[in-house]
Amino acid sequence: MFSLSCRWRCYTCFLSPADGAVIHVFSLLQMALLYMFSLSCRCMALSQILPSLFLSGASVAEDAPLVSRSGITLIVNATLCHAPAPPPGVEVLRVPVSDLPTARLDRHFDRVAERIHGNRAGNTLVHCAAGMSRSPTLVMAYLMRFRGATLSQAHTLVRDKRPHVYERRLYGRNSVRLAEEREEPRPQAAPVISIINSNKSIFCSL
Repeated sequence: MFSLSCRWRCYTCFLSPADGAVIHVFSLLQMALLYMFSLSCRCMALSQILPSLFLSGASVAEDAPLVSRSGITLIVNATLCHAPAPPPGVEVLRVPVSDLPTARLDRHFDRVAERIHGNRAGNTLVHCAAGMSRSPTLVMAYLMRFRGATLSQAHTLVRDKRPHVYERRLYGRNSVRLAEEREEPRPQAAPVISIINSNKSIFCSL
């Protein structure tokens, strides 16, 4: 069970000392609202985006039995916190980024996408504090880089599998970089399947 103290520890890891100049009342209220919202919703739960790719809040990464049952061998930690040691055989990739609109998450897109793509030993879990902003954006970057999805397709797939993503935070500077990523050369795509959502066919290589 994910304790309240653990939840608050994750939310205090939204900000880094370097962000001090941009912290204002709105950011603090936003953080408090997200914290209270997470207490009563399923945003901390595990969401399966692809057969080998999961998205969640920080609680899942600290649930060793669940990590083992899910066949996870790589955890991408997109928070400023150091989580407890993972189960044996599980690697952790740190992405220490704060949860502010000014955070340069785009600087980590390539490194994270390549590491997810290279994880052949098992499944991958990407998480931030609540699985609502930073980690969905990293998953979208991977889908675009190695699965041939457009920005719209990647967003639709993630949104379909995890409805409680915080959409407003997925855009801005990071979305510009995501859009640019789609123009770069791609490796040969795997077989494509059609994902039906809202009477539209969203195509994404799986």
